[in-house]
Amino acid sequence: MQDFKQLTEQLIHALELLESIYRNEEEVKRDRTFFLHVKRETTDYFNWLENWKTAALDLAFERKITVHPGQIDATVDNMKALIMHSYYKDVRKRRYMDIKNSCSLVFLQSIEE
Repeated sequence: MQDFKQLTEQLIHALELLESIYRNEEEVKRDRTFFLHVKRETTDYFNWLENWKTAALDLAFERKITVHPGQIDATVDNMKALIMHSYYKDVRKRRYMDIKNSCSLVFLQSIEE
């Protein structure tokens, strides 16, 4: 459970870093160089997210957390979208913040027990 909590806290911190990128990084030309830059920077986020999903589903089935498997799947999908929207600014700020807040709520709920 401690590893799960630490992983969840990493993802919560990642939400803030991603928002900073969304707000501050200028839209750049979408070329291969930019793609490789994004891939390099987001690899850890995607790895943490997959590890979190596996651990969260296990804990949910053991009834050690109150987050439902459907919420976990939706949060993983939302976080993946958020990661990409942080670099490829193809969503409005309000929608971006809605996705971020949704992820944050589930992450926090999963470690409150």
